[in-house]
Amino acid sequence: TGSSLDCYKYLEPLYNDNRKLRRQNREGQFEIVHMDEYIDELLREERLCDVILPRIQKRHILEENNELEPKVSALDDDLDEDMPSDEDNADAETKENKRD
Repeated sequence: TGSSLDCYKYLEPLYNDNRKLRRQNREGQFEIVHMDEYIDELLREERLCDVILPRIQKRHILEENNELEPKVSALDDDLDEDMPSDEDNADAETKENKRD
């Protein structure tokens, strides 16, 4: 087993992996899950696939101790690109005022 820090550094890049996995549930039926869902379960759950996982430090504690950089979501980058900045809003207002 690795340290909590190693687990986060190795597994978190796989959040961006959207491949499909097939796993068997308790009823014996197969279900499709995505890799990011599976990684999230590995990092959060105590038991997965009938295996008790070793306890790891919570991510926010590692962030508070400056052992791990704060998590940046890929969605945040997309939202930042779509949202107009304050400068863009000011430019649009001055153009409208000039037209009047």
